[in-house]
Amino acid sequence: MVSNAQWSELRFRGADAWDYLQGQMTQDIQPGIRDWLWTALLQPDSTVVAVGLIGQEGGLPVLRIPEAEKEFTTNRLARFRLRSDVAWDVHDVTNPFGGESPRIQAGFPGPVECERDVTPHTFGPEFVAKTISFSKGCFTGQELVGRLDSRGGNVPWRMVRWRGDRREAADVWMKSVGPVGPSGVTSWDEDSGWGLGFVHRTHGISGDLPGGMSWCALA
Repeated sequence: MVSNAQWSELRFRGADAWDYLQGQMTQDIQPGIRDWLWTALLQPDSTVVAVGLIGQEGGLPVLRIPEAEKEFTTNRLARFRLRSDVAWDVHDVTNPFGGESPRIQAGFPGPVECERDVTPHTFGPEFVAKTISFSKGCFTGQELVGRLDSRGGNVPWRMVRWRGDRREAADVWMKSVGPVGPSGVTSWDEDSGWGLGFVHRTHGISGDLPGGMSWCALA
């Protein structure tokens, strides 16, 4: 499994940097944004490539993502760049969460969660509200995400936050209901016991896991 521990920063440059990213990222980003905003990068079929934080420095956009998502993100951005005047430099940066446990407790999907090829609604309504603008105009993957949102965001898989000390038992339980799919434990911090995973929607929205562990769906 990949790790979310190390992060990278993509510092963009070029006359088309803002317009290009506006058409690629799910967040509404304009020159002059003051805060770091959650955002996502999608494939045309609306599956999530990466999740990160976007802001600006020196009047140009800056994207921070887990280091494990760096190669796939840069390849994905280059694929749609075409004739746009935009380029980027990559630098190492500190994990903004400070560790795995704070990330998990925040319900922030990392590289392992993004590897499961799921749509944004799988990560829950709070995630969708924080990362996606449905009013800014077109972006890659928007049509399918917008269609799903208009239908209530009902997805077959849900990301869940759980806590306990038996990862293997939790993984078996998560896979015990529903068809074959992305279900199972994805992230777990052994020291705090906090973890993330996916369950089929027929599992419900919360409950107890084996051995006194507990879980709650984020979707």
